[in-house]
Amino acid sequence: MITTATLIALGKVLLSFCIILFFIYKHRVLWFAILCGAVAIGLLFGLSPLAVASSFFQTTYDARFLSLGVIVVAILLLSSVQEATGQGQRLVAGLTPYLRSPRLRLIFFPALIGLLPMPGGAIFSCPMVRDIARGSNLNEGKQTLINYWFRHIWEIFWPLYPGYILACTLGDIPFSLLWKYTWPIVISNIMVGILFFLRGPIDLPEPRADGGIIRQPLRNVLLEGLPLLVAVLGMPIFSLAFSVAGVASSVEKSFLCSLLSAVAVACMQTRLPLRRLPPLLFSRGTLRMALLIYAIYTFKDVILNAGVINSLAGVASSPPALLCFFFLLPLVSGFLTGMMAGFVGASFPLLIGLLNQMDLADDRLTWIIFALAAGNLGQMASPLHSCFIVTVEFFHTHLLSVWRRVVIPSLSQFFIACLYTAFLHFILQVKV
Repeated sequence: MITTATLIALGKVLLSFCIILFFIYKHRVLWFAILCGAVAIGLLFGLSPLAVASSFFQTTYDARFLSLGVIVVAILLLSSVQEATGQGQRLVAGLTPYLRSPRLRLIFFPALIGLLPMPGGAIFSCPMVRDIARGSNLNEGKQTLINYWFRHIWEIFWPLYPGYILACTLGDIPFSLLWKYTWPIVISNIMVGILFFLRGPIDLPEPRADGGIIRQPLRNVLLEGLPLLVAVLGMPIFSLAFSVAGVASSVEKSFLCSLLSAVAVACMQTRLPLRRLPPLLFSRGTLRMALLIYAIYTFKDVILNAGVINSLAGVASSPPALLCFFFLLPLVSGFLTGMMAGFVGASFPLLIGLLNQMDLADDRLTWIIFALAAGNLGQMASPLHSCFIVTVEFFHTHLLSVWRRVVIPSLSQFFIACLYTAFLHFILQVKV
């Protein structure tokens, strides 16, 4: 059963989030609000002020924070180059006649970028959604929701995501086995997104000349999209090249190389003078985004150093109690960290250990899928999710008003995943 200490810990977590939301409501900048929440949760869970300050300093040399920061800056630079030269708009205009369905046009680019397994990658598709929706009946809030939601339809299924790989490793399940049983969840994610965010008539303007739709040769359209193709396809190519050369590599390093290559291709295609790159690189928006990433990672470091996740864990002695833990721990850690790798890394070691302790290891596939669904609910409904924050920042929408519209679809997504997991467990009786 859930102990009093666990309920007290949950109360402390809720209080720290109330502090974050209070500063956001008072129109403070987001990174400042998140840092205030980090201080609050650290002190509430017993860290001294010096230990909290140490966590702040610890983040500055965190390898994952540094790599993510550089990657997001590279993404923003590529986006800025394509926006400054009009290449992004030309790509959208060129693809529009080939995507006849308005809903498909809106979904296509966020879903495509969703195949890139990097936190904050939603910033990549923001300008594309904006260009497609320009002059339509979709306001900035709806554009924010569409970009954020369809960026994440693949995450529980796509084997390139670090959190997916971590879940398979910790659970000792083959990548292909989890992939085999999670693809239906992607379909339900798409349907939920269409139901909540793309209902009703959608009036998207189409480029016309002399009364007819402009349809450029596909070759020309693909050339405009070459930087994007380099960014998407370059990561596995660079990973293979590093492997063949015997050079130690990582997903982040390969992705950064592909992004920098994409920037180089965009500059050569558009003949952008090099003197225009520094103003694009060191813009105010780039600095604000870097501070946001720093704040998110600092918050994560503080909750790990304060033992917040462990404070929420009790002892599971029965399947119903275990079910509560498989729901609460990924949910809360997903809500706190806003990332799949965060909730998997924070909660799965404990959860897998509980399964082994209760001799339920043969059933671990369905338990893991349920935990992934619970963690996904937490991260999708988290106002600290980096993709959510960068999308809100890009479209200049009010965080709380948009966030409220994400919660119900996320709950619906989780409910469908629960029904599917129950079908796997009780009807198909899937074992590892």
